[in-house]
Parts: sequence; C-alpha cells; structure tokens
Amino acid sequence: MAKVSNSSSLTLSQDSTCEVIAEKSSHPPHKPTNIFATKEWQEYDYYKDLVEDEELAEVKPVGKEGLC
Repeated sequence: MAKVSNSSSLTLSQDSTCEVIAEKSSHPPHKPTNIFATKEWQEYDYYKDLVEDEELAEVKPVGKEGLC
C-alpha cells in the first residue's frame, strides 16, 4: 500500500488477478465540541486551584533569582 496525496492506493503488477470487492467507507466529518463553553467551566474557580494545589501554585525563586 502506498500513500498518494490524501488517498491510499495499492500498487499491483499488470498481470495481477485481484478484484476490488470493497471501497473505503467515508465517515461524516467530526464536529469538535468546546468543553469550555459549558456553564460548569464558565463558572469554574481557577484561582481556588492555584491557591490549593501545590503543583499549580506560584513558583518561589531559588538561588540568585531571589537576590534581585
């Protein structure tokens, strides 16, 4: 199987006796959903996460960075 532009093709010799029995089915395009458009995410308290979660908290300067 070889990739030719945006389609897949199978290269066969001229003396091949293969028959095409099925074609590639095309699925309808997937419409992406925006999870941040929901009311739950619009009212989410991001600042609370910054205060309570140590991994998301502000980084404290270490070494020479703290001297300036």
